[in-house]
Amino acid sequence: MSRKPCMRSERVRDDDRKAVTCRMCGRLIGSPVCYEFLEEVRQDIKDGYSNVILDMGDVEWINSTGVGILASLYTSANNREGAVYVVSVPDRVKSLLQTVQLWQFLESCESVEEAQHKAANR
Repeated sequence: MSRKPCMRSERVRDDDRKAVTCRMCGRLIGSPVCYEFLEEVRQDIKDGYSNVILDMGDVEWINSTGVGILASLYTSANNREGAVYVVSVPDRVKSLLQTVQLWQFLESCESVEEAQHKAANR
């Protein structure tokens, strides 16, 4: 029996917009890879990339620990006068984020380009 892969991500820093764009795929859960992702993005925020763009189109699942990771990213970005933009959020992930009332703190965008534009004008 094979296990589903855990989360993978690609991060790109954008100096002009002071943003970091993360393309996420897999499962955002309480795994070591997810905690590494959290710490890497927190470091990006500390380094001045206070706007975080999360392309979640390939996220298969998120659990309560994943919600906590997103909340932590929001808090870190907000403390540095930045924002967390989410793009292509699957319906079941969006539903969970609405249920726990985190959705209202995230900036939902139709595309990465729209999120980049908003970050640049923040």
